[in-house]
Amino acid sequence: MSIIMWSSTGTRTEQLAVLEEWITFLRTPRPIVQLHLAGWSNDRMVRALSAQTNVVDLRVERGRYMDLSVIGALRQLETLSIGWATSLTDLRPLMALGRLQTLRVEGAAGLRDYAPIGTLTGLRDLQVGVATDGRTSADSLEFVRHLRDLRSFAWEPGVVSNDFTPLLSMGDVDEIELREHRGMFPSMADLEESLPGLARTRAAAADAYDPDPWHLSDFRDFVFDETAEPDESLRGPISGMAYRTFTRTARTRSEHFWIRVTSPSLDTKTPPQVERLIDQCAFAGDAAGPLLLWDTPIPCAARDDIDGWFAGNADRWAPRARPKTLDVRDMEPLPDEEFWPRLEVFDRRFDGVTKHRRFERELAARGEDFVLRWTQTLGLLAARALPAARAIIASDRTLHGEELAVVGSLIGRGRDNFETCLADPASWTRPANLDMAAVVVHLGQGILRHKSESIEIITAFSSEIRRSQDEEEMSELFDESDRRYPILTSARAVVRVDGADRERLVAFDTAGIEEHLWEAAAESAVLSFGGSVIAGPELSTTWMDWDTGFGRAFTVRRRSSTPDDDYIARYAGI
Repeated sequence: MSIIMWSSTGTRTEQLAVLEEWITFLRTPRPIVQLHLAGWSNDRMVRALSAQTNVVDLRVERGRYMDLSVIGALRQLETLSIGWATSLTDLRPLMALGRLQTLRVEGAAGLRDYAPIGTLTGLRDLQVGVATDGRTSADSLEFVRHLRDLRSFAWEPGVVSNDFTPLLSMGDVDEIELREHRGMFPSMADLEESLPGLARTRAAAADAYDPDPWHLSDFRDFVFDETAEPDESLRGPISGMAYRTFTRTARTRSEHFWIRVTSPSLDTKTPPQVERLIDQCAFAGDAAGPLLLWDTPIPCAARDDIDGWFAGNADRWAPRARPKTLDVRDMEPLPDEEFWPRLEVFDRRFDGVTKHRRFERELAARGEDFVLRWTQTLGLLAARALPAARAIIASDRTLHGEELAVVGSLIGRGRDNFETCLADPASWTRPANLDMAAVVVHLGQGILRHKSESIEIITAFSSEIRRSQDEEEMSELFDESDRRYPILTSARAVVRVDGADRERLVAFDTAGIEEHLWEAAAESAVLSFGGSVIAGPELSTTWMDWDTGFGRAFTVRRRSSTPDDDYIARYAGI
């Protein structure tokens, strides 16, 4: 249902009369599930929505509304679009929307604090746009670390500190759109290298504007320049300074450990002047790690309750929870007339967020049993298509390693194309967005949840998907031949040395170490400098590019309203 509360014709009195009629209409509970407030809205219009508790999809097009408390009370909302809210400054009312899966915030020029979005852990699609003047900026992107179910992410605003490192936690996000900003770190190139979802989106955009797409024959004939490029990574002995700073919000207190490499000499800087400097100390060691960055006595006030003093870091790293699995390999597949029509929504293309949302919504509406059988049917068809995909690759019509993408293109272009290409692989034609077609073999995954827990559906094709993922991981390990670059991660612990308790921060290499072994590797790194661990270790959620010689290596953020000096005395004093 679409409502334009303001009439564009008539006198001012007549326009107000139309507005009052709509407000009166909305103040009565109605069976509305999809509502679009077109035109201009203000707080009075938005407050009129309080009776519409059945709404699951709400779009407010634009206006000078500030109070989202009524929208936050619409607990059934799954999709919310806040358009051109030029006066909006506070997203906290949305924290109650536990069912929200899609959120779009556009043109909120006065909004700086996006942290409340981090509590919406069920979000699968988040899009944030800029104001018309392009000056929209956020205080921080730290909130994205908590959105582990995101499938699609679009972000246009700048960040006050230019720190885009939290985005590095989004390696599993399928589709990422990001506007490049001057001075951003990591750079767009580094982010693209680390985030497959961003690389796919930018590649698809580049393909869309390329009047002469590249051909594989050209690629095969191309002669690569084998001249070795200079290695600009940070290696060998290094030294520098570690700085401990303090920041606060109304409800949190944070300590940040910043690292500045002074030798070798790099174009580095010191921590932001807006942060309160608490202490600093020197460090030295090998760039490959482990590095002892911080080692100081814990405050006297904490020595009687070390566990309590160490605990409470809301930013500590935690391993990703393994999804619950449902094995459907023995389930009866769906007949063709129930399976194939579900794919028509994509129109033979697989690079649109809206299409994916619609597909998942329509599939979920058919119930859990249908989702399981549809996904198993997909797995069986993918297994049937695999020999044809390998024949296509063997004929040098596409690159090795693209089996899943070719299988996806065979299925994704419909039943007739599928049967034709299986009978005659030579009839296959390469789609313009082949790299995106790989998502087809993953359709159906992530739709079902049990008690907010993600469900992985095991099908007849799951083993092949896993094999392909293993090959990608192996190719990444050997991609640099005999060159190996360390990936330094920071860890914090309390150690006891000669009867004295000390707070220790180390940087250690996680390259080639599986995620579930990181905490053990952190403890080994801490112990390499002596003593015994009595609290921790906890790992950082903060990523630092050591090759630049400057960055934030660790953050301790606690929920606290303690006065600043009292907090510092307790947690960072002597």
